[in-house]
Amino acid sequence: MDLHAEVQLDSRDIKKRGAAIAQWFDISVNSLLLETAPPGASWTAGLAREEGDSLEFFEGLDSIRDDFLGELGDFPYAARLVLMCDEREVGSVTSAHTLKDGEHSRLSTSLRYGSDALSDPQRCGRLVDAVARALNDADPAFGCIEYDQFSEESNLDLVLRRNPNDSLRASRRLLRGYAWTTICPEELVRSLGGVEALRETGAFTRVLPLAQGAVLQSTETVAGFSDEAMNAVFEALATVLPPGMPKFDPAFPDIRYVPRDASAV
Repeated sequence: MDLHAEVQLDSRDIKKRGAAIAQWFDISVNSLLLETAPPGASWTAGLAREEGDSLEFFEGLDSIRDDFLGELGDFPYAARLVLMCDEREVGSVTSAHTLKDGEHSRLSTSLRYGSDALSDPQRCGRLVDAVARALNDADPAFGCIEYDQFSEESNLDLVLRRNPNDSLRASRRLLRGYAWTTICPEELVRSLGGVEALRETGAFTRVLPLAQGAVLQSTETVAGFSDEAMNAVFEALATVLPPGMPKFDPAFPDIRYVPRDASAV
């Protein structure tokens, strides 16, 4: 897999979090995984309703659509869907609590796109549109779509040595990171001057408003997300990024970041 989308939901969204999880899985299956599924791929899903429960499994696309997706609205403790081909995982969707007592949930979708799709503006645009649709009725605290990066910690958590739990809890005061596409919570969109002000920075090909928050797509394609484009995103978002000078982490040599202190911009 080479492309990863994820979002964090927090206690602000707890009353409708089940619906948000169901929407994330539904759109991931029907608008993303089906587009990339190779012939003969197999579909398996499982969910645990409460912490400590054994997983309940669902086999095959029909069972996932007819049964599994309908169970997600009850806000299960964890859920995972896997797309396999020739014993290789070629796609997945997950939902899990990231802090105790269900304070946050992490939703993620990983895909195998390939170089042609990563360079295709239409494919990349459909991907961002799908993520925006999945989140339009939610209230995301942070999210991103990025290439070949699957850590649960954001890029800035890693290079600023931030505790991910502290980062999660502060995510409506400080943006946790930035990527090819960044999902910004409503509070920080307002701090940045709103949707129109973000568009006027010139750092983003598209700024898609959500009911609460916005999806910020930097370049038309994932392949086009150059260091120059990343620097433009960094400067546009600097006032809501955590301060500090990033330091290379040898445990994550491929993490992309701008080697500048946001507080100095």
